[in-house]
Amino acid sequence: MIIGFNPNYPALHMGEALESILESGDRFNANEVQLIIAQADTLLAERGKSFTQYELSKLTSLLNSVKEAA
Repeated sequence: MIIGFNPNYPALHMGEALESILESGDRFNANEVQLIIAQADTLLAERGKSFTQYELSKLTSLLNSVKEAA
C-alpha cells in the first residue's frame, strides 16, 4: 500500500496512515510499513517546519510508535 500525498492536508493524511498501521495489526506487511515510515520521515524532513506544533508532535509520536512496533 502506497500512501498518496495530499498537498492540502499532509499531516492529517500521514497521521491517519500511521494510526491505521497501529490499529490494524497485521493488515500491512513489513515492506508496506517500511515504505510508510520512509514517506513519513521524508514528509517531516521536507515539510515539518510548515506544520503546527500539535501536528508535528502528533506525527512524531505516531511515527515513533510505528517504528517501535515494526
